[in-house]
Amino acid sequence: MNYLENFTQKITDSGIEEEPAIVQYCKVLAAMIPSSLFVLDMVQKRFCYIKPDDLFLCGHSMEEAMTLGYDFFSKIIHPEDLPLWKSFLGNLSRTLQENSDEWSDYFGLFRLLPKYPFITKSLERYSYHRLIPVRKESGHYYLIGIVSDSKCKKIGCYRNGASRFIYQAYNPKKRGWHIQQIPLLSRRELEILAIATGEQDLHFIAEKLCLSYYTIRSHVSSIKRKLKVQDLREATDWISYLHILQSPQERDREESCCSTRNFTFNKN
Repeated sequence: MNYLENFTQKITDSGIEEEPAIVQYCKVLAAMIPSSLFVLDMVQKRFCYIKPDDLFLCGHSMEEAMTLGYDFFSKIIHPEDLPLWKSFLGNLSRTLQENSDEWSDYFGLFRLLPKYPFITKSLERYSYHRLIPVRKESGHYYLIGIVSDSKCKKIGCYRNGASRFIYQAYNPKKRGWHIQQIPLLSRRELEILAIATGEQDLHFIAEKLCLSYYTIRSHVSSIKRKLKVQDLREATDWISYLHILQSPQERDREESCCSTRNFTFNKN
């Protein structure tokens, strides 16, 4: 998502015009991506901008979301996931205040609760949130959230580390992060996952790799066991969040151009 990093570099600080500038930026970015998008002022706990689509709003009105601000999350995030989200936001806010150079590739997986007027039963919608802290030179912080549907059910807050072999998971009870090792996948398993990002049918994958259906099924079982997921679709989503299919060169290149490490509003 290099367009995200490139656009973020263009945010400028113009004193009292700061909020219109960030809103204008987000409108341009929102038009370029299919995902939902919001910007949360982490100091005042209010939204600066929300993309007007229903994925993030979950059937609620824009006016309601903007009025409630931080409290709007309790309307749309599953009650079992909400304490995790609130704890993560508190930890992130403290981290950014204590270390302005802190940067991580944050993301979260949560269940949203879409509201439909014709359905009384509560529905769950799994969602992926790419979370990008933005720092103003004065110390003011924002959080850009890019929200999309997900098949992955590994509810939690995560961050990709400096090493491609590990990631970190947030522990709300200890209010800290613990290191997780990225499972080692075989070359064949990586080939299967690369194909599965576009086509899930095992017969198709077997034909593509000139292997038997039963061989592919055995590899898929190994993938699910290593990644601790339920199916191949969940596996492809999870590895995309951890950048597992990226080569070291691709990952290094993405990280080197990712100026969001130290997001600031540059003075004109």
